[in-house]
Amino acid sequence: MKIKKEFIFLVLLFLFTLFFRLHYTLSFNEFSSDTAYFHLTNIENLVQDKEILSYNPLSYGGRFLVYSWMFHVIFAILTLGSKFLLKAIPEVFLSTLVFFVYLIAYEITKDKLSSFFSALLSAFIPIFLTETMNVISVYSLILPLLFLSFYLILKLNSSKYCYILIITVFLLSFIHPSSFIFVLTLIFYFFLMSGGALSSTRLEKEAALFSVLLMILVQFVIYKNLFLDKGLNIVWTNVPFTVLSDFFKQPTVFDFVLGFGVLPYIFGLLGLYLGLVKYKTKGAYLFGALSLVILSLLALRFISINLGLMFLGLALSVVASIGIKSIFGYISNLRLSHFKPIFVLIFLILFVSLSFVPSVLAVKNLKDIPEYKINDLYYLRGHSQIGSVVLGNIYEGHIISYFATRKNVADTNFLNAPNPVKRLGDIDQIYSQWSTALALELIRANSIDIIYLSNDTLDRYNITDLKYVNDECFVKDGRFYFVTC
Repeated sequence: MKIKKEFIFLVLLFLFTLFFRLHYTLSFNEFSSDTAYFHLTNIENLVQDKEILSYNPLSYGGRFLVYSWMFHVIFAILTLGSKFLLKAIPEVFLSTLVFFVYLIAYEITKDKLSSFFSALLSAFIPIFLTETMNVISVYSLILPLLFLSFYLILKLNSSKYCYILIITVFLLSFIHPSSFIFVLTLIFYFFLMSGGALSSTRLEKEAALFSVLLMILVQFVIYKNLFLDKGLNIVWTNVPFTVLSDFFKQPTVFDFVLGFGVLPYIFGLLGLYLGLVKYKTKGAYLFGALSLVILSLLALRFISINLGLMFLGLALSVVASIGIKSIFGYISNLRLSHFKPIFVLIFLILFVSLSFVPSVLAVKNLKDIPEYKINDLYYLRGHSQIGSVVLGNIYEGHIISYFATRKNVADTNFLNAPNPVKRLGDIDQIYSQWSTALALELIRANSIDIIYLSNDTLDRYNITDLKYVNDECFVKDGRFYFVTC
């Protein structure tokens, strides 16, 4: 059987994308995000103790956890807790997105060249790479499953696709609450379809309705106690306002262009316009709905700007196929089709200069957890009492718990956390406070035994040292201050 050349090109693109991601990811000894060590703790607990971690004695001094555990179960089975595999396997999953983007783009345009270019653009979105490389992220599963679900929605002309969709949605529901983006996209999609020139089949409506109800039911079962206790506040996952302002700011046009590059922005907007206004394709309606959902969630600060830009970049990469196909069609109409290879070459040059090079520059700025910090925390493990409470900045909580195996005051897992707003305010005060008496009052209120003054903390609070450490209640040891009274 003759292998189609587009399949060969697509496999080569997958392998190149995977090599690119692995090249940078495996060059680091540790992960790049503090949150990765929350996932690592849960995965290692599953491997070693064969049970889901429902109570963490180190987070916030000890607290019950509420989270979707399916992601940790899957990765515990696939990796057996191996750090190498926890770095490599997510890159494999994320690289498979080129296949799903190609299939969706081809379903929309029925054009192989423009679909391949869409897959190429989706693989090298700067914000997508920086947010998903060298981390343990739920989006390594969410994104492939989500785009598979979108493809199945467009293929719902047969019951076999319906069954696969139900299984995919079921998995999505158990992985992370952000999968609810799929539900909102379906709602917006059918809303747009109802006012347009297209109509939905009965199978599409039934499958979509079942998917929506299934996801809502699963999310309610997992988070029912939090829904009943906190209501809609669960949407912000109990995040303190100061953290909200850091991660949930309103994006600018500059953020969009810098986040996912010039080409997805230009061709994506062109494709979205042509798909919605001129061609009126279901794919354009679907990814137009996804774009509207993301923009709405960004405006309401329900998702972070980086997450929003990542989804928008991928969505625009898909509909960019419509714009690219239209441009090549226009060239053919001008009887310049014999110059098509030249225009393909021009597009590739634009891709290298406007997408690939910015992606390389973006990932070169990636850093893992500094070696000095890990050495500090290992030192602390051997020079402090078990059960000690260690204060670090909010983005060091998980690594304090993982490497030092000591209790943190707070970390970035705010869901169901005890008084995170007050704790974060206390942390800010302790690091920036002038008064010894007030600092000691806050230290005792949070049962803090050790204060960690890392370089990141010094930069974050614009200080060179604690301003009250001349008091006899503090003993300095390297970057640590041990509280003695």
